[in-house]
Amino acid sequence: MQLILSINMRRVLLCIDGEGHTRKAVAYALALARGLNSELTALHVIDGFLLEKRISHEIYAVGREEYRAYVKEELQKEAERILQEFERLARDAGVKFRTKLRFGHPVEEVIAEAEEGSYDLVILGGKRRRGLWELKSRNLPLKVFRRLKMPVMVVR
Repeated sequence: MQLILSINMRRVLLCIDGEGHTRKAVAYALALARGLNSELTALHVIDGFLLEKRISHEIYAVGREEYRAYVKEELQKEAERILQEFERLARDAGVKFRTKLRFGHPVEEVIAEAEEGSYDLVILGGKRRRGLWELKSRNLPLKVFRRLKMPVMVVR
């Protein structure tokens, strides 16, 4: 008996953050997109928390705004580097791709992009957390998984 699956995944959203655990998710996404001839959109979110909460409460000295501008610029450069690395990998793999950059709370921005873009699948990297780290973690993959009504793949 032969089982034939017909999966129509024209549009796949891949969330990338530049961390090591995301590399495996990128590899899975590229292989899947190549095999299904899907368009792969890589999304990177610059976390507004880094600027709005942490810096504004920790920096009281003169020059706070200059420092915030510096951090924002550095986060933008890092995002561009992450997206350029993805572009290189996607070109090498022969995959149709787009990149997107959003600014805000990562969970909210991933969900907004997934719903606005009418994607067929969302792929995220995830890392195992144990003990106190699990309690302290913002656990983006789990929060996205719980809120989206579309298929979500978490690659560990």
